[in-house]
Amino acid sequence: MNEKLNEIIEKYEEKLAVITVSLEEIQEMREDDFNPADASGGNFDDAYEMGRYDGDIEGEYSALYDVVKDLKALKEAE
Repeated sequence: MNEKLNEIIEKYEEKLAVITVSLEEIQEMREDDFNPADASGGNFDDAYEMGRYDGDIEGEYSALYDVVKDLKALKEAE
């Protein structure tokens, strides 16, 4: 079981690394005097969708981070 648990942890850590790149890009865009209208080319529907997308990425990262943390705790408890 420990080997399978290690594989699962490794898989989720790889996904976290990919999501981290997206989060860094989002954060970089927000730091530069972010203006949603400018970022969306003046189309407020696009600004809304961009915000939803950013929130989805942050939520996915948060959930995966918690799963990896719990899996590591489970592994150490064995």
